[in-house]
Amino acid sequence: MSKIDMSKKYRYVDGTPCRVLCVDRKGAVHPAVLSMSELDGSLWMHDEFGCHVGTPTTGRALVEVGPYDHLEVDDPVITCPGGFRRYFSHVGADGKPHCFADGRTSWSSGVVAGTGGVAFDSVERADVR
Repeated sequence: MSKIDMSKKYRYVDGTPCRVLCVDRKGAVHPAVLSMSELDGSLWMHDEFGCHVGTPTTGRALVEVGPYDHLEVDDPVITCPGGFRRYFSHVGADGKPHCFADGRTSWSSGVVAGTGGVAFDSVERADVR
């Protein structure tokens, strides 16, 4: 488990976007991190690893936002390498983005999102016009 870093983006485990406002008193017994919900402005305290201090069932533990968290299944993307237009499937266990093969979507491929697909080094969301 890594420590919270102000230079990274986070969200709450329930998916709510948030901002880390400060990281203080590292290694102390008391809360070290203060975050603010971007939906309602509520403030939450966490330990230096992002675990919510207080009721653990609130869904307010911090989770680092990954480079592909903004993509949804079937979003059009441009792949690297290759520059191919494909449709996003999922992020593999290795952290690489996967796309449905041959320009297909989840519907046309018959493959369940999160399984199979072709891995690429990176993808960027394609401009939809």
